[in-house]
Amino acid sequence: MMSKDVDVAMISSILTAEKVGLYKMAKSIVQSMWRAIDPFYLAIMPEVQKLWSRGEDAALRAFLKKTSLRLFALSVALVCVGGAGVFLFLERVLGAGYAELPPLIWLMSGWVIVCGPLVWGHPLAVAINRPELAVFGSLLGSALGLTAFFLLTPTLGLVGAALAWVLTLLVNFGAIAGLAAFAASRMRGPPSERAARLADARGSDA
Repeated sequence: MMSKDVDVAMISSILTAEKVGLYKMAKSIVQSMWRAIDPFYLAIMPEVQKLWSRGEDAALRAFLKKTSLRLFALSVALVCVGGAGVFLFLERVLGAGYAELPPLIWLMSGWVIVCGPLVWGHPLAVAINRPELAVFGSLLGSALGLTAFFLLTPTLGLVGAALAWVLTLLVNFGAIAGLAAFAASRMRGPPSERAARLADARGSDA
């Protein structure tokens, strides 16, 4: 819900039209950064499913770690380029009335850096046949985000709304990745049991 305009509708009754406009502009710019990362969700899903179905847990962990590191580097680069571009050009073009926009974008783009490396959470949940974990993470993030909006926006204004939006997405992605990883480890059992099952599977294939 918070990636759409539910948050905008809520703050419209609290902040002025000018503040709401700045918030929507900052949100749109940050979401544009995320669009460069979002396709990796579909790109890594077949590989995650393949490694899980084969029982190659070590290879799966290595793949997720490598993917996370690369997406972290990409996220940092996107945020730095996008934030610097707004600071250098957008404010100067639009005028002093948009002076609050660059720091707002820096604040709201923090979730891209944190959540970019966690896009594997949903693919892993699907691979282990627990897609409901994504629904739970989304509901948890929305619930905490809505609460934060009502608590922070009246006192902190634009900053409070931005923090609430970031919290929504951090909880969403973090919960999905954490729950999927925990569920996967529980399903596989201790490392010794995983190794025994993998050896048995390879023996039967032979």
